[in-house]
Amino acid sequence: DKPLPDSSQQPFGFFAEDAFAIGKRLNVTLGGRFDIIRTENDLTYKQYAPMDSTVLWNSSKDTDKSGSFVAGAVFRAAEGLDLKLTVARSFRAPTIEERYLYADLGGVLTVGNPAIDPEQGTFAEAGVAATAGSLRFNGQAYVNSLSDMVTQAKGTFTDGREAWISTNAGKALLWGYEAGADWAPSQSLIVSADATWSRGTDTKKNADLPFMPPPRGHVSVRWYAWKTFWVEPLATF
Repeated sequence: DKPLPDSSQQPFGFFAEDAFAIGKRLNVTLGGRFDIIRTENDLTYKQYAPMDSTVLWNSSKDTDKSGSFVAGAVFRAAEGLDLKLTVARSFRAPTIEERYLYADLGGVLTVGNPAIDPEQGTFAEAGVAATAGSLRFNGQAYVNSLSDMVTQAKGTFTDGREAWISTNAGKALLWGYEAGADWAPSQSLIVSADATWSRGTDTKKNADLPFMPPPRGHVSVRWYAWKTFWVEPLATF
């Protein structure tokens, strides 16, 4: 059996990017790109040993085109304090697995969707980086608005079986934050902590997106007994 057909993706594109300073406190990055991605697959039967004439995927060809950009800035507000801002327009063509996967592990199927559309996204992130002596902190919050986000939804495949099928969420909104800090009170001791949280909703259906990661974080204390040996108690949540 073949979980994927004989298939290929042929990307072509070009991009340009530049980084420059405005005054002594502001650094700016600007970039843009254009992509053409051609995807094609051969005719694939549901089963090859023994041979089954049931067609799983017909042969097809598809071409996706897109333009995207990114603009970012880092502002040195004070000594040891940087403020960051990034905005971008993104594009992502579905992978071969998202288009053609047929995974039958004896329970619910996981299958692709050859007709799935590319994702289009608008992204913004704001962050801060601060250093005070031996203490360092990094934190950022983000929001990402997607149209035609590629996700999975329960449905019925063409053979009548229940399946997780690749699909486009009409419109999706993802947001969250991540933060981390390190403190080195001495040369042999480092205290670290971080936390992340994210949320995603299908704004067309007013429903939570599946498979979003739970909030998580950790706190650790690393003590160097020698230069190449350390002990590190770690707590996660």
